[in-house]
Amino acid sequence: ASSNNDKASQGKFDFIPTEQDLRDAIDNKQLILYYQPQINMKTECLHGAEVLVRWLHPEFGLIFPDKFIALAEQTGLIEQLSEEVIHLAIKQSVHWQKLNRATRLSINISAQNITSLKLPEQLRMLVKKYEIDPSMIVLELTESAVMGHLTSSLDVLNRLRMKDFLLSIDDFGTGYSSLQQLYQAPFNELKIDRAFTSKMLHDEEAMIIVKICIMLGKMLNMKTLAEGVETQVIMDELQRLECDLAQGYFISKPLSFNQLMDWLPQY
Repeated sequence: ASSNNDKASQGKFDFIPTEQDLRDAIDNKQLILYYQPQINMKTECLHGAEVLVRWLHPEFGLIFPDKFIALAEQTGLIEQLSEEVIHLAIKQSVHWQKLNRATRLSINISAQNITSLKLPEQLRMLVKKYEIDPSMIVLELTESAVMGHLTSSLDVLNRLRMKDFLLSIDDFGTGYSSLQQLYQAPFNELKIDRAFTSKMLHDEEAMIIVKICIMLGKMLNMKTLAEGVETQVIMDELQRLECDLAQGYFISKPLSFNQLMDWLPQY
């Protein structure tokens, strides 16, 4: 059997969580949030932040979502996990409001979440309880999740928009949507996948896709947000193309709440 020292030296990458581990993490409040800033390309001011969940394990330390989101989806725990993330994000939003730093928060939602009619009502009750403007909450859904469940998700998406929550379509261009389907769904924001932004300066096809996404956003009255912005040159080119918003390591890596508070005045 391994000693505790052996376990520590193996590190978190050897930890393969079980359903019970994840259930315990949710119940014992081990999930914490990090925030990746999103900036307005015209003003270069903070526009909002993407909420990124981490699992602070008492033994293995900080565990990233690639280790547990798929498990949550496979075991049906994704609804509980999403509920906890949304709850934490909204409570954080209240804290920011008290500091006069009201910030729009983008929260990732899974395919299972958008087929649940409970979600719009749960969210409505939370924003009412904490007295948060629903338009400060952006729900991010991947293109493949939305288009894979379009018929069953449209009702939920429309209910969310009617309650004034904002909707963002993530990983756009990597899935299989048609323009007609995109037009049907009530999105406010189109996120351009990092696979295209990272290659746009030296890959003609990637550049064409970025340009089409920006043009499509304008025509459908949606904001375009480029993710994976990692250099000044890419940032400059996206500004030239009139992309609205950006996030990425050039602007900032994901930050804890305290780190974000330190970053804001410097930025």
